Amino acid sequence: MNNSNMNKLIYLASLLLLLLTGCKDDIDISTLSNREKMVVYCMPTVSDTTYIFVSRSIPVKSYNDSVKISTVDNAHIQYAVNGEKRDVEHIGKGYYRVVGKQQAGDQVTLGVSAEGLESVSGTTAIPEIVPVSDISVRNVSVYDNEYDNKRDLTQVTATFTDNAATRDYYAVRVKVKHYDGYAKVCNKEGWTTEYFSTYEDFLSRKDEKKEDSVELVFADSAYSYPRVETQSEDLLMPVGSVDDFFGFSNDFFGNLCIFDDSAINGMTYTLHLNVDRYLTFTIYDDEAHRATDYNFAKAFQVELLRISPDYYRFLRAINDVDNNDLARAGFSQIRPMESNVIGGLGLLGGWNTGKTAWKMKTPTKTNKN
Repeated sequence: MNNSNMNKLIYLASLLLLLLTGCKDDIDISTLSNREKMVVYCMPTVSDTTYIFVSRSIPVKSYNDSVKISTVDNAHIQYAVNGEKRDVEHIGKGYYRVVGKQQAGDQVTLGVSAEGLESVSGTTAIPEIVPVSDISVRNVSVYDNEYDNKRDLTQVTATFTDNAATRDYYAVRVKVKHYDGYAKVCNKEGWTTEYFSTYEDFLSRKDEKKEDSVELVFADSAYSYPRVETQSEDLLMPVGSVDDFFGFSNDFFGNLCIFDDSAINGMTYTLHLNVDRYLTFTIYDDEAHRATDYNFAKAFQVELLRISPDYYRFLRAINDVDNNDLARAGFSQIRPMESNVIGGLGLLGGWNTGKTAWKMKTPTKTNKN
């Protein structure tokens, strides 16, 4: 939390303390569960391999800051696709693996049992893909409440059509391919070679040169999923100034931005996703004592995930807890975590991903938005 938000929180907390003087809540810790429960996470999609993670919850009376996650390595797991059982392999540290092709529309059921714990079960379906296309990339300058100023951002847009016949839940993210490489231009005038530090610099200056040959080298690449800034996208519920004052932010767990189709049911819609214009990416090799910069060029892709309702509610609950500064400071109720694992905790959630083509960013003048 930055100093500005911290000051707002302290100010609001002072007001709350004045209003609550003389009031008291009695919480009986014995009313909370003292039994360990099975915790299972499994997110099947269209793939050849599905992973399952099994652990056990920590009773409140046993919790302390030094307690680590207690994995379950002796679980008996029944995993079935459309009623057909699949073999499950234990691969260590609480992880299990199911190998076998899955496709959209498959119904997945899961049952997990282990000695000393109540058995759990769950079911989900792998959704149909939602195509996303027409990607574009441009520079924008957008006002940011948190910074109280305009910021230079890269805006990635992409279009999809929602199915009017179904209630759909989505998650979207921007994938960035960072290139290591260089560009050089050879001229007849002495056959000198001029190097360009970035692909964008090359594109913006190449028309000034009378080159006889151009060599572009994309030597290697690496990938990242940057944070999406929500100022330009109403579906992602941007935080207003009042929400900001009361300690609410708008971050998304794992940079996976979720929304439902309640505002766009049956519509063809274009997403406007802003990311930091000056993204850099470096990989460090500790053994070789060497760092590789992947900052010569960037390409962008939009991934639109259609997720099961339970998966959406689970992510929404995580976001609500993480974004409520008042709750984390003890001045507001923390939303209970969602779980569709019967008899335990965790998530069995299906998903499927539509992807745009890759789009290189070309230099343009900054647009106001």
